[in-house]
Amino acid sequence: MKSFLLTPLFLLAALQLGAQSFSAGRVSVSVKSEQETVAPGSQARVAVVMDIQEGWHINSNQPSLDWLIGTELTLAYPDGLSQSGIVYPPFKIFKFAFADDELAVYEGEAPIFLTVDVLDALSPGTYSVEGKLRVQACDDQTCLPPSNIPVAFSITVGEATVASTDGSYFDGAAASSYGGFITFDQAGEQNAIAQLINES
Repeated sequence: MKSFLLTPLFLLAALQLGAQSFSAGRVSVSVKSEQETVAPGSQARVAVVMDIQEGWHINSNQPSLDWLIGTELTLAYPDGLSQSGIVYPPFKIFKFAFADDELAVYEGEAPIFLTVDVLDALSPGTYSVEGKLRVQACDDQTCLPPSNIPVAFSITVGEATVASTDGSYFDGAAASSYGGFITFDQAGEQNAIAQLINES
């Protein structure tokens, strides 16, 4: 019987191929903060930015079909910090070959905006926040198994609030209403703006 040795390069390629078989292989995640430091008693704003591979989409936070897995960000905060707001991206409506119904999805760069309250009595320091982002990626033909992508960032509390270099990323973020949607066809070409929903 012939035997062979699995080289590190072969193992790495196999692992990369396996990762591409799950939704995490189609979505990368980064984090932006509006402030370098935040003062006690104020609010921090953070964006968890999803970068979805071209040709793929992920289901919205409120998926159109019961059997689809919606995007969900879950975070654990240390004492003294609490999440007071979360705004998922406006979704788009697509029609895909694998489903009869139109689906509410995210594509491209899609930020989730967070508002975090800082307790008045919180001591200066850097506080870690960790959690996971659940996503399910689909193309026009099929959906991959869902993935939980680790998310981690820190919030630095200081005597005064200091803006970060990413501050401009948050311009107009408050105007991004959850639930806005645009209608697109299968190829991703824009049809028309169908409707814009504002939900409080």
